Amino acid sequence: TSGGWLTLIDENRFSGGTAVEQGTLILGWGSTLISNATVSPTGELWMGGTLRGNLVNSGRVLAGQMQLSPGNWATENLSLIQGNYRQSATGTLAVTLNWPLMVTDQAQLDGGTVELHAEQEWDGSGHVYYFPDTPSSQRLLHAAGGVTGQFDSWTSPGLFIEGRLRYAPNDVYFDL
Repeated sequence: TSGGWLTLIDENRFSGGTAVEQGTLILGWGSTLISNATVSPTGELWMGGTLRGNLVNSGRVLAGQMQLSPGNWATENLSLIQGNYRQSATGTLAVTLNWPLMVTDQAQLDGGTVELHAEQEWDGSGHVYYFPDTPSSQRLLHAAGGVTGQFDSWTSPGLFIEGRLRYAPNDVYFDL
């Protein structure tokens, strides 16, 4: 995409790979992208479905329960990478608390930021935000093949929370 946004629905195959160089690529709820993908520093990928391939993030990837349009909500975590995830030092992984990014292979974290968001719902008159009980441990990322490396930092725009990142062999948690 180039400065705007593009939504993919159903099943999409790109054998030459998918590069999000600018703008936003939205993988619609329950949709599948069969392709290796890269997100450049000026690009953004909204993960509302399954990516069958490897993902290299140098820009911004939004995972978890993110609303794409009023009334279009996920009832289960649909942010799945069937492959490897790699994040560069310029990358940001935006995760909704209670809705981790799931990776079937390995996650390699070469720095960058993890951005935390509250779960939200549209109630017809506005957004309602749900926060987990505290103290709690929120899984942000699960990689069945293991997690290597770490994020450089975390942020929570608009949320007044305290905590720390914690790393396990296959998971990254935020102890809230």
